[in-house]
Amino acid sequence: MSALYLRLSTLTGLTVRDLLRQNVLYLILIPAALTLLTLPLFTALTFEEQIKFMRDFCYGTMSIFGLFLAIIATAQSLSNDLEQKTIFTILAKPLNRWEYLVSKGMGIGLILFFALTILTVLSAGLFAYQEKSLLEAAIGNATHPLSSQELQRFSDQLWSPALLMAVLILYLKLILMVGFTLLFSTVASSSLFTIFTSLMIYLIGHLQSTAREWVMGSEGLSVGMKWVVGLLSVILPDMSFYEGAERILLGATPGLSYLIPPLGYTFFNLLWILGLSTWIFESREFR
Repeated sequence: MSALYLRLSTLTGLTVRDLLRQNVLYLILIPAALTLLTLPLFTALTFEEQIKFMRDFCYGTMSIFGLFLAIIATAQSLSNDLEQKTIFTILAKPLNRWEYLVSKGMGIGLILFFALTILTVLSAGLFAYQEKSLLEAAIGNATHPLSSQELQRFSDQLWSPALLMAVLILYLKLILMVGFTLLFSTVASSSLFTIFTSLMIYLIGHLQSTAREWVMGSEGLSVGMKWVVGLLSVILPDMSFYEGAERILLGATPGLSYLIPPLGYTFFNLLWILGLSTWIFESREFR
């Protein structure tokens, strides 16, 4: 166990160092941070609209740029090892190929965790700045003065520790995309093909639940076709498992029921993705 831990930790560290050297993190994190910093410019909204907009804006920024980071970093990680021939040196060592894939995923997971942490802290700082401005404007509103209870309610709506669970659910969603992108990387040698395919899978994942309900409810399709659709719904990602984050943004009080389904779904999918990726990777010859 100690030898396995040592191999995984070493390869994970190499993955993180390689991604930092490629500047992938900075090329995505810096534009994301600059996008968040434009938040104070959007002021032509009512108090309630501003609160909802701020939550959606920060979460949307983290979601979009986090997706790009997850897919691009994963696609480039394996292809760069092939282009630079470092994969031959790594695989020549006494390690299993699944260890190589797991360490890649863990390294990219650490990069994602660091990026989301930075963006979350920045968002919290912007929330605090905007909260002060909004509350000062609300207190100074002589036409519709707010009571102390209303001020506290608005303050709680703007920032709540519950929003951290929304970020955690987003992280699980991005980790799932790391797994799918890693699977495609073991098949394709082109990082552009891998990135495009992963983005399509992400889009399909958001449409799957609606399409599945329509197909299963259709009376014109045969039972066999419905079985095929059911099988595809198991293989393709279903992003509806991560909708708890959106409900939290709308003000829902989260509990374990918000976290357990996406956590279990992510773990289940990563298991079969790792198994299939390892099988493909072991049958692949590198030249």
